[in-house]
Amino acid sequence: MIRRGFADSALGQIHYRICGSLDNRKPRLLMLHQAPSSGAMYEAIMPHLSENFTVIAPDFPGFGDSASMALEQHSIGNYADAVMAVINSLSVDEFYLFGHHTGATVATEIAATQQCRVKKLILSGPTVLPDAMRNKLPDLVALPKVDSEGDFAKQIWQKIRAKADGLDINISQREYRLALALGECYRAAYQAVADYDCANKTKLITCPSLVFAGKHDVLRPYLAEALALLAQGQRIDIGDTNTYVCETHPDKVANIIKKFIGH
Repeated sequence: MIRRGFADSALGQIHYRICGSLDNRKPRLLMLHQAPSSGAMYEAIMPHLSENFTVIAPDFPGFGDSASMALEQHSIGNYADAVMAVINSLSVDEFYLFGHHTGATVATEIAATQQCRVKKLILSGPTVLPDAMRNKLPDLVALPKVDSEGDFAKQIWQKIRAKADGLDINISQREYRLALALGECYRAAYQAVADYDCANKTKLITCPSLVFAGKHDVLRPYLAEALALLAQGQRIDIGDTNTYVCETHPDKVANIIKKFIGH
């Protein structure tokens, strides 16, 4: 069963999902979402992992059911601080860490700054990007401005659908609603990724780390850069998948996680 809760943070209340009990000795697995998603993207995979782990999936501040934030507050550091507020509220000391896209960037920050607490790291679509891509990323993803006729809503829907061919309509609907809720903060989240010094922070990570991205994942071309910077990095091929791999192939991703962690 996936349960929900809230933790207090300096940025307001942070919503999280948890699958498994905190009263057992199972290792804790923290899973961090992409933009514009929320911890909801892990609802399909969490039951596959809960036999081996207590799985925790927070919503970053400004996302999902967490407290909203002003545009200027969106930063990888603030996301990471909010996530750690959740972990600390649950009295979790050491944990395994998984991040996907934006979540991989936040996971990089946590692994670099919480070295004594992160046992192993898994990055699905890490964001060690060349400067040219970082510079244009926020404008590439920016949502259209609201107009009185509602044309913007259709444009946002088309943008979400274009992310993956043949995607389950229910996943697109979820992402569409979350994108609408973010509004101008959608671009701010990607600006946070663009502003983050991912390459130098990746060099600080000391724990065993695994990276992957599917054949149709837009971040696949940059895997080699991330792998080269990791002190104990490995790469695995996840085949014919895209940015929604955790939803479309939950059993496959779960097996990769369990094998790498050793459970």
